[in-house]
Amino acid sequence: MSKHDGAKLWPQRFPEKAVLQWKTLLKESSELTSCVECWDASSISGQLAAMKKIAASIQKSSLQCTLSPNLVQILVNMHLHCASRHPLQRSISSILQDLPLSYDHLVSTLTSEALKNTLNGIVLDMLSKQLQYIQSLMENFLLGETVLLNSLPLLLQFFDYQFEVTSNGGSAMYDDMILLMKTLTNFLHKCSKLEDLSISSSLLWPPALQEQLVTEKVVWIETKLNSLQIKAENMLFSDAVSHDVVLSAGMLCTVLLVLIASSSTNSVEAIRSKVQSWLCQQNIVLFTRLALCHSFLAKIPCIHLLDVMMDETSLLLALFPIICNLFGSITETPDRYLAARTLALWTSVAKECSTANISLTEALHPDGKIMSDLLQFVWTLWEDPVNGIRHQCQSIFMDIIATYKVLDSSTSEKYLLSLLECLLHMKNSTRGKYTLLTLLSRHINVHDLLRLNPGLPQELMEAMGHQALACHAGELWSQLVKLHWSVSVTCENWQKIWIETLVMALSSKSTLARQHIIQHCLVSVFECDEHCLSHIEECLTHLEGSEESKMTTLLTCLRVAKTACKDFKIEEKFSAVLLTAMHHGDEQVQLSMLGLICESRRTTELPHPSALSLVLQFLHLNGSTQSTGFRYDIVTCIRKLLRRIRDGWYALLKLSENEHELQTYKGFLKNLMIQQFQALQPLSAFQRREISLLILNVMQETFTYDSVQTPSKMFVFTEAVTIPCLHCLVFTLLDSYSANKSAALNIILKFPKAHVTLQQCQEQKKDLYMFVLQIIWFLEEGELPQEEKQFFEACPECVIATVGGRSAKPLFTAIPVQRPFLIFGVNLIEFPVTSQDNKLHCEAAGEGACTILSSLGTPIKPRNKHVSHLMLDLCHALGITKVNTTAYHPHCDGMVDKFNQTLKTELRKHAATFGNQLFFWSSRYPYFLDILLKLHPWGMDRFLMLKSYLQLVTYLSSNSLRHDIGVHLKWLSMVSRNFASVYGLVHFLN
Repeated sequence: MSKHDGAKLWPQRFPEKAVLQWKTLLKESSELTSCVECWDASSISGQLAAMKKIAASIQKSSLQCTLSPNLVQILVNMHLHCASRHPLQRSISSILQDLPLSYDHLVSTLTSEALKNTLNGIVLDMLSKQLQYIQSLMENFLLGETVLLNSLPLLLQFFDYQFEVTSNGGSAMYDDMILLMKTLTNFLHKCSKLEDLSISSSLLWPPALQEQLVTEKVVWIETKLNSLQIKAENMLFSDAVSHDVVLSAGMLCTVLLVLIASSSTNSVEAIRSKVQSWLCQQNIVLFTRLALCHSFLAKIPCIHLLDVMMDETSLLLALFPIICNLFGSITETPDRYLAARTLALWTSVAKECSTANISLTEALHPDGKIMSDLLQFVWTLWEDPVNGIRHQCQSIFMDIIATYKVLDSSTSEKYLLSLLECLLHMKNSTRGKYTLLTLLSRHINVHDLLRLNPGLPQELMEAMGHQALACHAGELWSQLVKLHWSVSVTCENWQKIWIETLVMALSSKSTLARQHIIQHCLVSVFECDEHCLSHIEECLTHLEGSEESKMTTLLTCLRVAKTACKDFKIEEKFSAVLLTAMHHGDEQVQLSMLGLICESRRTTELPHPSALSLVLQFLHLNGSTQSTGFRYDIVTCIRKLLRRIRDGWYALLKLSENEHELQTYKGFLKNLMIQQFQALQPLSAFQRREISLLILNVMQETFTYDSVQTPSKMFVFTEAVTIPCLHCLVFTLLDSYSANKSAALNIILKFPKAHVTLQQCQEQKKDLYMFVLQIIWFLEEGELPQEEKQFFEACPECVIATVGGRSAKPLFTAIPVQRPFLIFGVNLIEFPVTSQDNKLHCEAAGEGACTILSSLGTPIKPRNKHVSHLMLDLCHALGITKVNTTAYHPHCDGMVDKFNQTLKTELRKHAATFGNQLFFWSSRYPYFLDILLKLHPWGMDRFLMLKSYLQLVTYLSSNSLRHDIGVHLKWLSMVSRNFASVYGLVHFLN
């Protein structure tokens, strides 16, 4: 790839002066808008889209014969200013090439004018840009190539001058020199015979030669070509230039030699004398000799390689020993690679010419020296550390096989079998062995190979454990599996040889070997036989090993089969396997099962309905997993599943409107959403809340409402969310885990302004949502402002229900501890009987480790409960040493009593506000407990916010407003003004 290919990555920019001139030429033309879009586009895709519009307009105008010449001139100028190999330049070339024949003269004239301006330095003043433009005229642009051939005299004059300048510029001009020689080589290679070009009336000559005779013009062209050849020879045999310059000079010298010799009376003799003088030159550098051999094989026609005689042998045969000797003498890695590539080029040319010359046919006999030397070269260098040299060995080996099959097809099978036996006896640790076997297996019967080496499948599985051999052995495995399947009469023998070997290796090999087997071998099996999974499952039942290993192997095969086979419904045939994997104890097995359901190579393929219930069961079982990585992997799989459902839904609506199928997936999405909202309820583990919030966030991003693109029957997340769901989401804002709070807040803030559920709510409900969000801001930022704090402290219900006075701090010393959880403080609270005749007890330990016990009573004595037989027996069974402390000790009983006192106070406040007859406090008890556990370390100012939150909880769960909150709304209007700039929540709720 050229170093200029990087220009493809950026949009083409044109000179401002040129753009202004083009706009003036178009004026009010219909193509002006599209051209401006192309010139001003900020991306390549935008420029190409605009160019497509121009092409469509040009095609329409050309059919109507109304195409403006100014537009053609602008396209020619745009082609001139484009960077080399830029996609826009190639698009313009196609447009100019596809114009009707009547416009060819106009395009050629304008292109010739642009070329002359380029060569004179009027438009492009840098040599590299001038050469790139000449190259662009030779790439997929026949009209441009014709212009170049007609401009041969001008180009020869330009190249001769620039060659002189760059050759005198030293090493600083090497890049331009290489580009100059490559461009000249490509141009001269496209030229036909010199005589035909010299008499053409369409040639563009310099002004001084326009009136000369034809013979004088021919002499002028020959003089220029000879001058270029002399300068190229000086670069070729110079010791002061780089190898890249020498190789480019060798190519140019060879092309000039062929072109000059074609005009002589004896072209073969002209080529022979020059080649011999170059190769026999004294003190020639080894690389220069190698560059000449490579150039001869690449640029001299095959007929001349056979006709030119060197010491009574053809030039082609004479080059072989020279190349072999050079390879043995060269030590540098780049030079060795060029020598290997030259030898591979020789075998390719010999294969093409093998039947055209009797002496060559005899020389290429399998028992001859040339074939023996080539095979020795392959055997020696197939383990070379340079990847390029190994690749050239493969090319040589393929040409050897193809050459022998062409020369002697009757005995080729015997010769190929001898090569096969030679390869099979090589060591198994060599990479080249498996590569060459892969090449050879295409030309022999696979039954012969398995007959000569029955243990080859096991050998290939052993090679999968080696990093350097895996890809080569895997390539051979895949080819042999497919070849054997194509010639097998029954599948039983094929399955016994390949499937059983594969299953045994998957179950017993190392992790590295398993990875290589999955990557290189498993796909080819399913590409041959889509129904071999049942045989794999049968093989696993008879294998010895752990159930975990067998299940992992089976799931791996299922995953690969789903990828390799079309219309493979894994949920229908292997639902029992998926269910077993879901309840497996290994997380990787469970994740593999989920990936099988959620992933698909086709993004529009809807999952099977039976798989949807498995997904819900999986989330229910693994929602509280302790592994962070496992949780995020689950969310990744769910994201893929949801995107599949969304894209498949669109495809289903386009094809047909199957109402039942649409309702199936819509019901799954609704059940998934409800399941995740239910996981946000109080006392849920933070892991379950985290994964539920992540899944809800994915659902919200995937199923977002768009009035233009979203179909009417599509599932929309915001429309499906109900008030109880929002209640759970708002409650999560008070989670002690900061990531869960942020995730919940992000979900709420992403609800659109025109959310249907909020529109149906009363204005008071909107303010309550606003109120809770302001609470969260306050809890994160700090203390309440003084005005708001006075408002809450003046609340009559709170004042009445609050226990008066503050007790003095007791003068007890702290109890020393050596480790966490060494000492627990325990106390029991007895609550009144609820409206449902239940009696609750709260047992508090440490700093609020609370457990709710529901029963008809506690089996403890009403007095002296801590020394009851139950507590003594429990402590003895758990190995706990019971210690009695004085009342209200600050590190035990006092701390627990303080927590219980706060709990009772808040319950009392709520009861005073809403009324005991309306307040089922037992149903609100989990909210109290969860909030107190999260707010307890923050201080009493946070408890002032609790009452209003509990009002929200009760209000959201009731059908009508239970309390007059007009006073609170007054405070909300004031607090909204203070906090609106923080979260922008007013816009969200208004």
